Amino acid sequence: MSERERWRLSLDGDWRFRMDPDGTIAQEALADAPIFWRKTTVPGDLAHACPEEPDYEGRCCFAREFSLPRETEGRRLVLRFEAVNYAAAVYLNGTYVGGSAQGFLPFECEIGAQAVFGKPNRLLVLTDSRREDGELPSVFYWRNAGGIVRGVSVYATPPCHLARVSADGTPEGLTRLKAVLGGTVPEGAALSVELFGPEGGRAAVRTLPAAAEISCEIPVEEPALWSPDSPALYRAVFTLETEAGTDQLETAYGYRRIEARDGKILLNGEPIFLKGFDRHEDHPACGGAADRAAVDADFARIKDSGANFVRMCHYPHDPYELRRADELGLILLAEIPLNAWLIPWGVPETVQGKRLGQTYENAKEMLRRMIERDRSHPSVCFWSVSNETNEALPEVTAVNDALLQYARLLDPSRLCVHVSMLPFRENGRAGVCFRYDDVICVNLYPSASGRIRRNGDYDLAESALSLRETVGELSALYPGKPVLVTEFGYPTGLLTDGVRDEAFQAECVAAEYPVLREIAAGAALWVFADHLWPRRNREGREISPYGALRRDRVPRPLWAVYSALMRADETPKEEETR
Repeated sequence: MSERERWRLSLDGDWRFRMDPDGTIAQEALADAPIFWRKTTVPGDLAHACPEEPDYEGRCCFAREFSLPRETEGRRLVLRFEAVNYAAAVYLNGTYVGGSAQGFLPFECEIGAQAVFGKPNRLLVLTDSRREDGELPSVFYWRNAGGIVRGVSVYATPPCHLARVSADGTPEGLTRLKAVLGGTVPEGAALSVELFGPEGGRAAVRTLPAAAEISCEIPVEEPALWSPDSPALYRAVFTLETEAGTDQLETAYGYRRIEARDGKILLNGEPIFLKGFDRHEDHPACGGAADRAAVDADFARIKDSGANFVRMCHYPHDPYELRRADELGLILLAEIPLNAWLIPWGVPETVQGKRLGQTYENAKEMLRRMIERDRSHPSVCFWSVSNETNEALPEVTAVNDALLQYARLLDPSRLCVHVSMLPFRENGRAGVCFRYDDVICVNLYPSASGRIRRNGDYDLAESALSLRETVGELSALYPGKPVLVTEFGYPTGLLTDGVRDEAFQAECVAAEYPVLREIAAGAALWVFADHLWPRRNREGREISPYGALRRDRVPRPLWAVYSALMRADETPKEEETR
């Protein structure tokens, strides 16, 4: 480690754990009373921490000790949690040092005043995986993964430090850089920024006087552009120099432009058809917790299938997934968990609807934090502010509209969308729900809904007709806006013969994808792999049955069929122009 790099200690690994439904374990732990703990692993979800109660939702206690080297004494010390679901309260050596009320996103606690040196520090984290009305997720379409689900670390900086940095570039070579400093900025402080190209050579350097917020633009001649075919990545290294010490952060970024124009999605000025999958953070080995080996295997498989697009449903995903997408060349849609808001399906795990203002403020805060965390990733081309909300209600459309405008204010360089299931079509609101969207994102399941309704033979030509009618209606209502079908597919488990059922799943996709390829700007299959559902969901199943892969990643016939369809799109440009 160079002198300029931050000292950092990972706290991943073995922790102690107890469920705490009535709060007594927390009281005893804070009083330093003897407790019978069980072992668990962080990152991890509650289903793996307490497998005998995999559906447990509620309070838990996590504890461990760690030691700090003497050379960190007197420096600014920070505990960082990449994600705790959902509420968290953090205590160090018996003193409360901070917490968070939102899951899926990082938070930090400064611990310099409470830390000790020369003996172990006692860390206690109290979590609660329940949500109340007004909190997010508003409704689950996936298994609630509570606990410390992503990495934990402690790091040290000087008093004046780099709180946040970002970088992005345009195809013309304009590099937009931003640094936010924490602490009091002393006189004489200076910030330098070095840009390094894909091969490691230095592309540019700039030194600036330090301030609380610093923005600048640096030109780079003839940059290599980021795209699915050539995911060229650059590095921006920010170094802050003060008399009290040096702090350094770096971020990867790319040069690219994403646009929506004339009914098409354009990447670097060229039309691109988005094809790929929706994907949940769920795997038999880790449940809903972070696992890099699982991510590596899944994303490599997605790339090999011929896909260029992944919708990261329905919440901010682990940053490692974004890094892999950057490296592999997969375009991402990033989403906050304003999910099924005010949909009157009687979902029993939450009461929703009484606190509209609080829901909006929580969604706005989560959107801001997601954009701040992820805005340097060239793979992230869409910000999605909601999924399948009840747009038949004017107040829901008003919230979607406000969030879309807020996202665009925070980051005008990306496409801002919400994902709809079209409930407004029967309520006379078809012309108002996509006013502020750059792209019309809709979930369409004509064969699935038709199969369930008919309970007999089903003509897949009707699915094609339904898709053409729906996309045509939207294109007429919103001229020039591309239509991206963010979900389509067919569930297994609807026929008694499992083999025939999986074959029919593949037939449905084989009939629908070519139509979508012709009439839409992109299509994402629901879903890459089966994932856990809440056991209390309205269909009474434990596992979502839509996957091209089963949950254990064994492929269904659909995998080969869909991969072949996507690969068939890879026609050389010279052949396309003949």
